[in-house]
Amino acid sequence: MSSTVSWGVYLAAASCLLALLMPVVVGVAQSAQAAAQRSEFESASRVIDGLEPGMSVRLVYGGAAGDGPVTLAGHYLTVQSAGGTITEHCRWVLPQAELEPGVPYTFTLDGSSVVVMADG
Repeated sequence: MSSTVSWGVYLAAASCLLALLMPVVVGVAQSAQAAAQRSEFESASRVIDGLEPGMSVRLVYGGAAGDGPVTLAGHYLTVQSAGGTITEHCRWVLPQAELEPGVPYTFTLDGSSVVVMADG
């Protein structure tokens, strides 16, 4: 009888501890995901900024399982991420476009404007 009670107390205590720690674990995971998305987005922005006339680069942002579409307009790239809206400035003029995550795109600098084409 006492072993059954002790197991019951143990399971109740473990469940309470899990319930207390779950929000913290979820918060840390979301923060890490937001930081990773921001880093990937900023890296893609720097690659586009680094283009020189006549250069092309192939980029794939995010994955099919996550990240929202990237919106290009004027001199700005914008994406909705786990951490909210991220906007980066680009020195080149970008076309009005929406890029889907996980799809490869080729960015080519033509004069002072970037031309974007989906690959495949």
